[in-house]
Amino acid sequence: MPEIAPEDSVEQSAVVELPLRDQPIAGMPELITDLLRSAKSNKPYVVYPNSGRVWDAQNKVWTGSAAVGFSNDLIRQWVEAGAEIVGGCCGIGATEIEQLALSK
Repeated sequence: MPEIAPEDSVEQSAVVELPLRDQPIAGMPELITDLLRSAKSNKPYVVYPNSGRVWDAQNKVWTGSAAVGFSNDLIRQWVEAGAEIVGGCCGIGATEIEQLALSK
């Protein structure tokens, strides 16, 4: 799991972002809660994971479950752990973003 740098060791920013595209956990939105809970910052957190599927670059296909989106429970955990903005990346489209808005 990637480590979160102490706040004073990174350039000041309006938000804390953990780019995970090239990390092994990029396809595991369920691990974001623990990352948020371990983060130490007074800046707002933005969470926009992919659908949970993993890109197979060699075969140029997404692998994993065809299910798309996140459970309301995961979204609630992220918000309780400090996420102020929740969105989505690869595999998350307008329909799933609408569901996020409706889950408030």
